[in-house]
Amino acid sequence: MSRSENVSDVIRPQPAVEALLNTLNQERETVSRLAAALAQQLDALQTNQQESLMDATDEASRAVSEMHRLRQVRERQARLLARLLRLENPESDELAEALAAHSRPLAKRLRTAHETLRASVRATRERSDELAFALHVAAHIGREMLLAWQHIDAPSQVYTAGGTGSDVVPPRPFVNHLG
Repeated sequence: MSRSENVSDVIRPQPAVEALLNTLNQERETVSRLAAALAQQLDALQTNQQESLMDATDEASRAVSEMHRLRQVRERQARLLARLLRLENPESDELAEALAAHSRPLAKRLRTAHETLRASVRATRERSDELAFALHVAAHIGREMLLAWQHIDAPSQVYTAGGTGSDVVPPRPFVNHLG
């Protein structure tokens, strides 16, 4: 037996799996925070609360930064676990299959944690798409309003009683003519 085989026989995957499970749970909680921030953004957009929108945007930004950090930690932990299990590819399904040979309960917990995280990410992505659509519509309406306001101040030709033209700027209407 080589020295590396002796060392890997002594090292048990459980501490590495527990660390990976902890990171997956932290990721799930962070994704949930992001989903809540996206919901707050959508609500603030719909109720025209700019301050609340900015606060929710800041929270979403912090959650995304934390997600990036946790993803790097998770990938590092998955590579370590893959080395312990003598795998070349640290994909979650392969890790769970190889881990099942050592401990079925740990493998089940790992699969469940990955599935829960994936489901949370899918739900958050849907909420993000909903917010993106709402922001797109709001930006489109804002552009249309700006164009309308810009054209209101355009000089017009008014004919006087004597039949001559005169440039005037019409007063701003109080009625919304956009729709």
